[in-house]
Amino acid sequence: MGGFSGHCAAAALAIGLTVTMDRSDALADTYRSGNYAFEIAGLPLERVQDEVLSAIRLPLGSEGVAQIVLWSATPCYRVGNARGYVGEGTLTSVIALLNARLPYQIVPCLARDQAAITYYLVGNVIDPDDKRELDKRLFRRAQLDCDWQQTAADPDTGLIKNALVVARSTASSTRETTDCLLRNTAQVLGVGWSTARADKSATADQRELNLLSLFVRYRITQELSKYQTLYQVQRRIEALVAEMHAAGTLSQIQ
Repeated sequence: MGGFSGHCAAAALAIGLTVTMDRSDALADTYRSGNYAFEIAGLPLERVQDEVLSAIRLPLGSEGVAQIVLWSATPCYRVGNARGYVGEGTLTSVIALLNARLPYQIVPCLARDQAAITYYLVGNVIDPDDKRELDKRLFRRAQLDCDWQQTAADPDTGLIKNALVVARSTASSTRETTDCLLRNTAQVLGVGWSTARADKSATADQRELNLLSLFVRYRITQELSKYQTLYQVQRRIEALVAEMHAAGTLSQIQ
């Protein structure tokens, strides 16, 4: 996609400024690990631990800790629209935000057989080819505003191989499209969107909480060989969030 770097820089800056402004009237706790930091206002540590555990959605079965691994590989991304679409800058800004805040990169797909997230940005009038593809995936009219689904799995492991995200994107809906793409991409990557702070003024905190959950999910999947049971994984998640809170508190007073 043309103009990728320029779109990323400008739109990511705009999102960053919005997040900063949304949170400027509240003192936020910082959760830090190395160069990665997440600021969450108004929730005590215990509530954040509960929210992260809930967001990561640990499986309820007893088939082993490997169940919490969802993707066969870190997915790349592509746009599925058959022709031109509105919202290229919005999508690239969301990808840039995720790449800046997480310890892995979601990059454009270079091959057809890669694990991938495919995005459809639909306007008020939907291209007939795009409509046929979305109809085939059983997306109903209301779902076209903002939704996602898994579309393929590895036949040997059952891990996600492909997923599709659809969002309504028009010239007047940039903020709504940004929120939709960020929320659904987080869910595709393996965390449920937080409902801890449902009011509009807490949008930035919801984003931070879910970015923190994605970070913790990644860290836990790197450590899975150390654990035998899901209970041990749950305790480690709580401990990791507490460690990050302590590190963030220390960085604030230094």
